[in-house]
Amino acid sequence: MAGTETATFGVLLRSHRLAAGLTQEGLAERAGISARAVGDLERGGGRLPRLETVALLAAALELSPEQTAELRTAALPGAVGAGPGPGLAPHGASPGTLPTPPTPLLGREEAVAEVAALLREGEARLVTLTGPGGVGKTRLGLAVARALAPAYPDGAWLVALAPLADPALVPAAVAGALGVVEAGGQPLLAGLAAHLRHRHLLLLVDNCEHLLSGLALVAEMLAACPGLAVLATSRAPLGLAGEREYPTPPLALPDTGQPVSANGLGHYAATALFVQRARAVAPDYAPGEADLPAVAAICRRLDGLPLAIELAAARARLLPPAALLARLEHSLALLTGGPRDAPARQRTLRRTLDWSHALLTEPERALFRRLAVFAGGATLEDIAAVREVADAGPGDMLDGVDGLMRASLLRRVGQGNEPRFMMLETIREYAAERLEDSGEAEDVRARHAAYYLALAERAEPHLWGGADQRAWLDRLAAEHDNLRAALTWSEGRGDAGLALRLVAALGEFWLIAGHAAEGRRHLERALAATPAGPTMLRARALACVGRLAIQQADRAGAVANLQAGLALFRDLGDDRWTAWTMAILGNAYLQLGDRERGILLFEESLALSRGRGESWGTVRGIPLALLAWHLLERGEPAATARAMALLEEGLALGRAVGNPEITALALVGLGWAAHYDGGDARGAALLEEAAGLFGALGHYQGELDARLSLGWVRLHAGETAWAAELFGAGLALAHERGSRARVVEGLRGLGAVAARRGEAGRAAQLFGAAERLCETAGTQTYPSGPAYERALAAARAGGDEAAWAAAWE
Repeated sequence: MAGTETATFGVLLRSHRLAAGLTQEGLAERAGISARAVGDLERGGGRLPRLETVALLAAALELSPEQTAELRTAALPGAVGAGPGPGLAPHGASPGTLPTPPTPLLGREEAVAEVAALLREGEARLVTLTGPGGVGKTRLGLAVARALAPAYPDGAWLVALAPLADPALVPAAVAGALGVVEAGGQPLLAGLAAHLRHRHLLLLVDNCEHLLSGLALVAEMLAACPGLAVLATSRAPLGLAGEREYPTPPLALPDTGQPVSANGLGHYAATALFVQRARAVAPDYAPGEADLPAVAAICRRLDGLPLAIELAAARARLLPPAALLARLEHSLALLTGGPRDAPARQRTLRRTLDWSHALLTEPERALFRRLAVFAGGATLEDIAAVREVADAGPGDMLDGVDGLMRASLLRRVGQGNEPRFMMLETIREYAAERLEDSGEAEDVRARHAAYYLALAERAEPHLWGGADQRAWLDRLAAEHDNLRAALTWSEGRGDAGLALRLVAALGEFWLIAGHAAEGRRHLERALAATPAGPTMLRARALACVGRLAIQQADRAGAVANLQAGLALFRDLGDDRWTAWTMAILGNAYLQLGDRERGILLFEESLALSRGRGESWGTVRGIPLALLAWHLLERGEPAATARAMALLEEGLALGRAVGNPEITALALVGLGWAAHYDGGDARGAALLEEAAGLFGALGHYQGELDARLSLGWVRLHAGETAWAAELFGAGLALAHERGSRARVVEGLRGLGAVAARRGEAGRAAQLFGAAERLCETAGTQTYPSGPAYERALAAARAGGDEAAWAAAWE
């Protein structure tokens, strides 16, 4: 039809396009039709568009339901009587209405194959792609539909629901996409059923989450039309019979701490997307070697969320990766300015989340914002303790958690009896903004801090050995981010008392788990903020700083803090803590080279702790092991005999009180004793047993000591490759955890391996590095001293002394 109708449609279309700020090319690209078609439609004088084209244009222009209806009405004269049935195109006349995305899809090959298989192999006729806003559901849906289109004789068709606000308009939107119009008083649903009953096609129904009450139509069409399959995208499942949900995952990311090369960026979909989008705004963009860690960190900070990565990459024209990463602390403010032809809700991440938030019920919104206080997720027990909503019972909380999961704002992680629930970090930042706006933030964060303080204080007595030590270590490890958040909040608001209680309770966990630098920093901050005085909290905090300083090889700092803590314990009359601190202080003195004072403190600690009950097992076990290790290093018959007696006493003590940590400490010493006595096989077996006990406890430091010791025994037995593996792995872990003393031990071991392989220059370099580090760091008291001295002497013997000295330097 030509004439007035086409002119009216063209004027209306042009008006909407200009109001949206789009060129003809921009509208064409967004709608998935040609720019020439847009131009022809605006000029008028030709045929009016099919209604599926009208639906694409309306979705691309983000028209309101009223504006969409107006545009459809302008096109209706050309749709009436277009073919057989109620306003239908002839069977098979169109392959569908799938727009062509302007950029390639990255990293979704596996997901496309899995979803396509569900539909192709008949496992489901209704599959819903779920996930948070910006995770790429629409792009994945389009890719699946394109992959499956050849299998459907009547094509794959897109129904874009995002522009609609009224669920009652869903049938009209589906009809518009398919070119179906009401005719002869026939209900629209009946017309759709008649159109689809004998056809074999795929319907991609996009952005359903805000119209769920109007989607019963989908179930009705599936029941009436055996050749129909539906692929939906929604932030929440549709809740229809026969539905298969497919959660859309974020893009693949490099592991934390894993080095990434320039070529390696392309191996991960998230980093590849960042570089691709950065080049779209800066064609010569090429991150240098120094930029690669920041690019990987940006993508991890944004949880692999495609929309967030695209918005961040758009800033690459202005900011280098390191500067961009630094500004991502407030990512929602930075992530703006998406493509003008993207839907308005996707031009900033905040708008995307606003869209999801608006669909929640008020109780769900309250729970959503309160969950922002949890860092690293929470169990249902944690959520219930912190939430405390008036007049709401446990069932209400479960309904709220379920609602947030259905809205893809919360996800379940882990399996087992007590799963955890987490938000993506960008979503949690948005929830935190809503919490601040609500006026509840102070109260909710106070409840969060009080809850995790209680957890830490409940756990602390169980960290000193016993059958449940590992369970409590695992619990604290799972909640470490929440504990950090509680501590940071208490420090930030000046609650020094709460902070000191929390760090005193966490000290043993930080030590065992290998968080020396972090733990010491918080402990010293809490001590500086509280008044000096003879309190148990202060004494325990000082002693813990001393222990962590030993792990960092800060000998002077260790002695100063342990002495201060010991003086307070004596003032308080606490023999148990006095004996324990004496043993640790003795070890610090040994590192300073003051062996006489160190041995004296070990003996005092043993004298004070002997004859006490089983609860003193851990206190007595430490000086037993440390004194025995020192005596073994002497290599004298009398010293060795006493060391063996002490170790056997420690082994019996550990087994009697059920303390695997004390048992393992004794086994390490006995392993060395067997090795020095010529029994490498026996020594290796004892050290393997010790490493297994430490590993089962999650005791990083003990397991590392046992495996480094095992390296020396394996090397002496001629198992060079095995020894190299043990020393290399130990060195890497010690460096990662900041244990400088164990870095020294790893370097010495690798030097001995190099010497055994005849690599004299390499051995000299490694030994020299170890000794230079000892000058500033010192070293733990290890029984490996004689083994190291023998290896060093053998490496130097018979070689070129000048070359050795040069390599050493």
